[in-house]
Amino acid sequence: MRIKACLIALFISLGALQAQDSNATRFMINEVTVVTHFLRITPEEGHRLVQLGSDSLKKFQAFNLAEALKEQTNLFIKSYGANGVATLSIRGTGANHSKVYWNGLDISPPNLGLMDLSLIQSHGGDNLELSYGTGAHSYGAGNLGAGLLINSYPDYKQSFKQDLRITGGSFGRQQYDYSSEYGPQNLKAQTAVSFGSLKNDFQYRNPGETMRNHQWQNADFKQLHLKQNLFWRPELRNLISLKAWYNQTYRQIPPNSLNNGALYDRMADDNFYLTGDFQRNYANNDHLYVQIGWVRSSNRFQLASAERPDRNDYQSLQAQVRFKPLASQKLKWEAALQSRYDEAQSDSYEGFKNRFSSALYGRAKYQWKELWWSSLQLRAEHYDDQIAPLTGSFSTAYQWKPALNSYLSFGRNYRMPSLNDLYWVQAGNPDLKAEKSYTAEWGLEGHDSIADWQMQWQGDIYWIYVDNWIQWTPNGGIWQPQNLKTVQNYGFEGSLNLNKSWQDWHTSFKLGYQYLQSQNLENEQEPELNGKYLAYNPSHSLNAGVQLKYKRWDLNYQVNYTDRYFLDEANSYYLPGYTLQDLQLSYRWIRSAHQIRFSFSLHNLADIDYQVIAWRPEPGLNYRFGIQWRWEKS
Repeated sequence: MRIKACLIALFISLGALQAQDSNATRFMINEVTVVTHFLRITPEEGHRLVQLGSDSLKKFQAFNLAEALKEQTNLFIKSYGANGVATLSIRGTGANHSKVYWNGLDISPPNLGLMDLSLIQSHGGDNLELSYGTGAHSYGAGNLGAGLLINSYPDYKQSFKQDLRITGGSFGRQQYDYSSEYGPQNLKAQTAVSFGSLKNDFQYRNPGETMRNHQWQNADFKQLHLKQNLFWRPELRNLISLKAWYNQTYRQIPPNSLNNGALYDRMADDNFYLTGDFQRNYANNDHLYVQIGWVRSSNRFQLASAERPDRNDYQSLQAQVRFKPLASQKLKWEAALQSRYDEAQSDSYEGFKNRFSSALYGRAKYQWKELWWSSLQLRAEHYDDQIAPLTGSFSTAYQWKPALNSYLSFGRNYRMPSLNDLYWVQAGNPDLKAEKSYTAEWGLEGHDSIADWQMQWQGDIYWIYVDNWIQWTPNGGIWQPQNLKTVQNYGFEGSLNLNKSWQDWHTSFKLGYQYLQSQNLENEQEPELNGKYLAYNPSHSLNAGVQLKYKRWDLNYQVNYTDRYFLDEANSYYLPGYTLQDLQLSYRWIRSAHQIRFSFSLHNLADIDYQVIAWRPEPGLNYRFGIQWRWEKS
């Protein structure tokens, strides 16, 4: 505890330093478009890109990233109860088919093969991008579903800004967040400290019961985050940055609602991420990017009946070099060399297990005409003693009108087995093959103005084919991973955004919808499952929101609908669909450079009983309140 106290004191003291004013030219190496209001989905390089700014992540005071995505998008988040592991399911792919990248560093555990989104905070000055479809090849291998990108960028418009937020709510919700950015134009620093806890002691009832006579117990959740970023510009065309993130999570995991809640498991996660990079813009606009990063992760899981916790540790050393020259006005290309070394240790392994991989990535974009371009991506990778299948994508886009664009893309990807899949004692399968996927996508997007309303819309259809899908299944009394099945996913995604402003009023409306069919084409062990739908994949999901602003008042209403989905591959059991509604009212007080925002929100307005995972109840009607103070100095 003394070490933690010293770390917190150090981070807060750094954030309290006043920055010097500077009139230096704004640094332009990393140009990004940040959407800091409603969620906006835009196709880029032939794939969909979801952008969510840090202000949007703070809007409904979500406790973590899983809660934020669940409330603000139509993405399906598999959460094992209010305090359980939460994973992302994109277009019917599995939880291990989407990776998380923090400032270009892959922080997804190579041993487990999937990332728990409940370990990631929903704010702290970061911006989030979800790149899915066929466009995540440049980030790394294994993104059959998506690549979730968390990035930190300096703000050169402000010399100093601070943000303090206190949040409370039902079921023991407490959250304290502080962030600051300070420094002159050539040396910027960002500091963030966050601590939160949940009791999750809500009332619930099991299916078939009329009263909520049960209380969820032994479900505590505590989390600490510390972040420190430095951006140094020794000269106008060079940028050197160093970013560090430490987070610690402790949770109690009660059994499902059919068992004795007094007996519960425990899990503790301790993670440290460190990355440094160098960027240079040459006089001819060629761009060089060099990065090296380190990940250290420790997980302790203790069953209720166990005397001591199981240990699961890993560390990863990653490096990459990217070069992007300005070839010509019509042709643009980029090349990258990536390398990483992963090492894992577990009580379920026989000693240390490691993996070394390297990849060569290239992309070329050609402008055929002013309104027509095509892009080709290729990725060659080598891991352990194997050469991975050549992957890549081809996409083309055409601007039919100034307000109407279309794109078409085809891609191939793969995912190597996780270290647990290969080396788990008495269960690991060293003969596993890499999963392979093929994708196709066609989309339209446009914008228009109708009776003073600004409108943006988008829609696309997609198809995903996955072969050698890895699944743990009983084999002679032992659960073992197998290349079990071939899967086909297809569907439609669409969104609509409307905005209008007049006098002191502003209103906006957003709508997102997804239709998904995810089916077994071939199951080697159980052919009777051929043609059946995959478990935990709702066919319909919808997210809609209305915002009404008057001067400094802000009213937000959101509704999320999730269709029913099957719980097993035989399609014998299912969870019913559910609709969640949220309402928030906030007021901003502004005085000079100071801004204070008061907010109050209600969640699950209809007080419905629902479950995301069978026999893992979710809370009914609940509230949150918050106060946020922000100070900025130019």
